[in-house]
Amino acid sequence: MTRRPDHDAVRNTVAYALACDPAVMDAGSGLGSHPDWDSLTHLSVILAIEKAFELSVPDDDVPLLVSLGAIEMYLLNTYQEGPQ
Repeated sequence: MTRRPDHDAVRNTVAYALACDPAVMDAGSGLGSHPDWDSLTHLSVILAIEKAFELSVPDDDVPLLVSLGAIEMYLLNTYQEGPQ
C-alpha cells in the first residue's frame, strides 16, 4: 500500500464509489444506514478501496467492512502491519 489512508482519503474514496457528497459521510455511514450504500454498492466500495490504496481485501474481511469507520480502522491496521 503506497497511499496512507487518512480520514479524508478514505471518505472521498467511499463517497466516490457511492456517487454521493463526501460531506454527508461520517464514521457511522455504512451498509444499510446510508441511503446509497446497499449490498450491490458495497462491492463497488470494496473495489474502490482496493484500487485507491493498492491492496487486496481478502474475501473473509469484506463482510467486516460495512461502515466508513470500519474501513478506516481496517486500512490503518493494514498500513501499520505492512503489505500482506
